[in-house]
Amino acid sequence: MKKSKKKLTKEEEIKTHLIGDLQKDALEFLAYLESDELALDSVGEQICEILIHPINNQPYWNIYFFKHSSVFNTDRQDLPIDDELKEFVWSLVKTCTYFRTNGKECGCGDQPGSNLTIFGKNFNNCCHAVIWFGNPDAETVNKIKKLVEAWKLCIAEITNKN
Repeated sequence: MKKSKKKLTKEEEIKTHLIGDLQKDALEFLAYLESDELALDSVGEQICEILIHPINNQPYWNIYFFKHSSVFNTDRQDLPIDDELKEFVWSLVKTCTYFRTNGKECGCGDQPGSNLTIFGKNFNNCCHAVIWFGNPDAETVNKIKKLVEAWKLCIAEITNKN
């Protein structure tokens, strides 16, 4: 009988697969998300997720923000997020590359990508993981924390007004 492999916790994954500043930044962000249940909003939808996946045997971690129904697909201009953070987010919106690369870069098969309005700006052919950060440094992690806080405010604002 084959023993099943124990699934690692996020903290164990980080400690196993990341080193140095990558490990430190990932552990800090994980602790931040786990405090006060920041990873989930008031309607139980996940705001973001940490994924650890070495690339070519090199340490690598991502923070993914998903197509959150409460924040995306709204053209409201009055959401509680400042212009600097909007520009930061808009610069990171990912378009799906499935067709352009014959499925080599993206395996979602979710084609075509979604047309979304993100903080009042329209984007076409968006990837399933709309915004993601690969191996973010400490400065980027701090901006991501601001984004999580703003995202939660946006969700609260939208769900309370609907």
